[in-house]
Amino acid sequence: LSVYRHQGKQKEITLGKYPALTLAQARLKNQKIKSLLEQGIDPKEHAKEAKIQKNDTRFDVFTHQWLAHQQQRIKASTFKRDKAGYQNHIYPMIGEKDIYQIRLADIIAIHDRLAVIGKTSTAHRIVTWINAIYDYAIEKGLAENLANPIPKSIHKNLVEHKATHYPRIPISQLPRLLADIDNCNSEPLTKYGFYVLCYTFVRTSELRGMRWQEIDFETCLWHIPKERMKNGLPHVVPLAPQVIRILKEIQKMQLHNEYVFFSNRSRRADILSNNAFTVALKRMGYQGRMTGHGFRGLASTALYEMQYSPQAIELQLSHVQGNKTVRAYNEANLLPTRQKMMNQWADIVDEIKQGNFSTYKNKRLTDHNEQAFISFLKAMRYKEHEITDELAIHKVEVMELKALQ
Repeated sequence: LSVYRHQGKQKEITLGKYPALTLAQARLKNQKIKSLLEQGIDPKEHAKEAKIQKNDTRFDVFTHQWLAHQQQRIKASTFKRDKAGYQNHIYPMIGEKDIYQIRLADIIAIHDRLAVIGKTSTAHRIVTWINAIYDYAIEKGLAENLANPIPKSIHKNLVEHKATHYPRIPISQLPRLLADIDNCNSEPLTKYGFYVLCYTFVRTSELRGMRWQEIDFETCLWHIPKERMKNGLPHVVPLAPQVIRILKEIQKMQLHNEYVFFSNRSRRADILSNNAFTVALKRMGYQGRMTGHGFRGLASTALYEMQYSPQAIELQLSHVQGNKTVRAYNEANLLPTRQKMMNQWADIVDEIKQGNFSTYKNKRLTDHNEQAFISFLKAMRYKEHEITDELAIHKVEVMELKALQ
């Protein structure tokens, strides 16, 4: 028995029975009681809550323990997405259910409810999360004799992503796209964003999260920290004079002292939304033909056709190359090559915008080797369906460029 005072009242709590409880164990329990009191916590109430929680086998309880574990391991933005995904899609369906009573049919119902309205990626993630929550609870011994209701074979089938498709226009249609961007009714910030995507071909998430402190106007370099990169590695992006001019124009707008692409026109002031470029392209009639991500494919294949270094192109796309030492070496030694490449690419884009393809054609491979092109695409992490798409686009480009002569 341990006697203590909390909030002016004398209380007592049973530690255990001798000899089942040893003297050493009793001392340890007393130390824990003292520690709780120092934190202003009533040890007796704490013990009651712990007992309730131990007997609380709702799925929601285990999910929050898993989320707390995940918060230490993943990016803040990913954690925020995962937590919202749970609250919006999982909790309403099984959050209050006993974790022992949830069946595979319950999980498939959540998956299909999202998949049927086209949210396949979210549906796949949901299944992966539920599977991970069960595995975590079992691994950590949080629930006795618990079995994961998702068989490994079923899990693999449910989360097998459909091949991601990022359509893009042929480079021969770029003048029309840039003219449409200039003439569309999107806010200036979105238009500037399109041009920076075209000149730098970074990921849209990297562009949207751009911070002023990441930009070195003297060296014309954009330093993206590892926390914001898909591969978890820092990335340096050379900025052509055209991009620097755009950034200085945005500076004049005085939108935000931290974020570059900060929109005050949205319902809640924030950085440009995930869908800003998708919605703008849809309004311009490019749905299914072009995406923000499509600028990466357009630029990288055009640069390959113009015989630029595949290694420099791959670095510019921020694809992982070898180990950290190899990547650091390549970053340092190929930076001047990439700076030159990016400056020339921006100039070529400006020429193409005016309908002038002469520089592009002069640099372009005269004898196209399809197998070499396929090898390049594979090195760029293209999937089989994307390679097929690129070969089809290439044929269109060849025909349309001939027509421009």
